[in-house]
Order: sequence, then C-alpha cells, then structure tokens
Amino acid sequence: MKKKSIPADLLQLIRSMSKAEKRAFRLDSSRYKSADGTPKSYLQVYEQLLQLEEGAPIPEINATDQEYLFQLLTESLVQQQHRNSPESALREQLSAAHLLYQRGLEKRANRLLEKLTEQATEAGLFEFALEVTSLALRLVNSMGQMQQAEKIIARRSDLMKSLNRMHETDTLLLRLSSNTGDKSQIIDDILQSPLLKQEPLSVPEDILRMHLLAHIGAERKNLPEMLKYHERALQLLENHQPVLAVRQEQYITMVFNSGLLAYRARTAPELEQAVQRLQQFSDNAPLHLRSRISRTLIELELRTHLISPAQTDESELIARAQQVLNDTEGNTDTGRDGFIRYFAGLSAWRTGKFREGVRLLQPVCDSNTLNTLWPRLYAFASLLRMSCHWQAGNTETADTLLLGFKRNKSFEAARNMPEVAQLIKNIKIYPGGSEWLL
Repeated sequence: MKKKSIPADLLQLIRSMSKAEKRAFRLDSSRYKSADGTPKSYLQVYEQLLQLEEGAPIPEINATDQEYLFQLLTESLVQQQHRNSPESALREQLSAAHLLYQRGLEKRANRLLEKLTEQATEAGLFEFALEVTSLALRLVNSMGQMQQAEKIIARRSDLMKSLNRMHETDTLLLRLSSNTGDKSQIIDDILQSPLLKQEPLSVPEDILRMHLLAHIGAERKNLPEMLKYHERALQLLENHQPVLAVRQEQYITMVFNSGLLAYRARTAPELEQAVQRLQQFSDNAPLHLRSRISRTLIELELRTHLISPAQTDESELIARAQQVLNDTEGNTDTGRDGFIRYFAGLSAWRTGKFREGVRLLQPVCDSNTLNTLWPRLYAFASLLRMSCHWQAGNTETADTLLLGFKRNKSFEAARNMPEVAQLIKNIKIYPGGSEWLL
C-alpha cells in the first residue's frame, strides 16, 4: 500500500478535540482489537498523532488507515453531539410515532404526535413542530378525523406565522449588520417595523426581538440600552425552561455578552451578576458545555477583578485561570484563550509576579492567528510582556522586544492606535491604571 503524509485536516481534527471527546473516542474504539489483542493499526496512528508536538515533522502513514481513522473520529464526534442535543430526543420520539403509525397503531401515534407538537412549539422549535404536524395531518386524515385535521391545519398556520416573523427579524438584523456608513435611516425603518409592535409573541420571537433592539443600541453606542435589552432576553430564557433547554449555548453567549458590556461600561455589579448567572447555570449544565462555561466564567471573573479588585484573591484567580487553560487545551477558540491569558497576565503583573506574567503572555505573543484576527489584543499582550521583563530586571530582553515592536511591519496597524502609542510612551513605568484594560 502506498504511503503518504497525513493530511492536515486529520491532524487539525484530532487537535480540535476536547479531553471529554478524546476520552469518549477511546472508550468507543477500545472494542477494536487485532487478532493478537493489540490495538488496530489506525488506532495506533491516532495515539501517535495525539502525542505529536506542534511543529514536529508529520510521519508518513498508511493511506487506508488515515481515511478510516478520519471516518471513525467523525462518527464518534457526531454520536457525542447527537447524545448531547436536546432536539435529538424529540426526533427519536418522532421516529417512534412514525413507526407506530406504520404498524397500524394510529391512536398511540396520534397521542405521541400531539405531545411532540406541544413540546416543540413551547421550546420554539417551529420548523420541527411543522414537520410533526405534517405527519399528524396524514395520520388523522387516514383515520377520517376531519375535525382534528382542521385543528392541526390551524396550528400549522400559527407555526408558519411565528416562523415567518423570526425570518423577517433575522432579515432586519442582517440588513443592520451588513450595511456600512450611516445607519440612521435603517434604524428608523426597523423601529417603525410592525414586527416590533406585534403582541403577544412567543418567547423565542421575543428573545430575537430583544436581540435586535440590543443590536440597535450597539450601533448607537448606547451601552445602557444594550444592557437593558440583553437583560430582558436573559430573563425571558431563565423564566422559560423549555426554551432554555434547547438554547443553552445561546444563553452562555448572551450572559458573556452582557458581562462584556458591563465591563466596557465599568459597571461591576452587572459584571458580577453575569458571573453569578454562569456559576448557577454550570451546576446543572450538560457535560459537553462544561469546558466552554469554565473558560467563559474565568474570563468574566478576571475582568471583574480588574475593575473591582477588592473582593477576589488574585493568586487564587490566576491559578484557576491556568488550570482552566490546562484543562481545555486543544480547544479551537484561540481568541477566548488569548483574552484569558492576557487578563491573567495583567493580574500577575499588577501583583508583581512578573515571571508568571511572561509565562502566561508568551503563547499570545507567539500566535500568528491572534496577530491576524485580534491585533489589538496581540499588541497589548506584546507590550505587557515587555513591561514584565523590565520590572523583572530583564532590560536587555525588553529593549530588544521594544525595538522589534517599533520596526516590525506586523505591528504597523497597532502602532497607529492612540492607546498603543500611549503605552509605548510609558512602557518603562509601572502603572496600574485602566490604560491596560482591553
């Protein structure tokens, strides 16, 4: 069999897996053994690639092994995602209803479909609810229940109206975010839209409406307005568990965004509220979300401490940040990890732990991805690392790094930022003010 280098997509897939996903794959694949009891060759390839360090030469492996391994990994990840999806349980019930219908158990199938329609509608899964009503309509027609068929048709009409309103709101959001320049007229048109005046709306529709209004607040650079509508959307989710059950990832994002807005407004109470929300949510969160929650939570805690430092043990917070980074190693959210490292490094710098600050900031400064996608973060981290070196007495290293920062073309855009220019001017001083807060 001809051998060739492992494709980059397979290596990327392996490195993108969380510890929980790797553990699940090992459990799934443990039943695959050769005749002599040793692991199959493609599983040996997996272990070999798993241990491969960044930048190390990629070995050549059997083409069949690499293709089969990619297939196995994909199937394992899909199965894990399926097990973790609230909608999957509903789809299994729909399959059960279809099976009962085919076996002549129409009444049982009909009862199951009625229950499914209520659950999907309450959760805001309108497209799925429409799929259920299509089967329900076929079933009652075959049973000759015309009165029931009319009720299903009326319910389907209501579902389509809700779905159309959500699509129209999405269109308004897209129009607002895709246009550049002055958006005053677009905002005025949206505020006059009948969509924002219709009552009552379903919970998912109302949440989307709050999101649209918060987005308008963002365009107007009105932080209080943004916070107000984010808070309303969060309360809607928290008060309607069926909707929250299928929108858990959206909830985490919304809590983080509300905390980020509070951080930018330097309002510690709202930021602390976001931290408390995530702490409470993490207690009963599904396992597949724990990694994301822990990273989001530690970043919000670091941001809270930086604008309201009196209530937290800084050393303990830095240690927890490092632990979270270690536990979630291999995740693909480079930006979030970069911010966690920066804020943990800034906390270390403020308490005089300069060597620890350098250690936390070094991966940020070495990341080409962060330099490309988050140039401001990259520039601030590079300057903070220099300051750590100066304060630690490594003046030669710091001077060399500063010279590179002033000459390197990759920092050209950052050097033109007024806040970066101010930091460069005072880089050898040891300030502890807000100028370092991203």
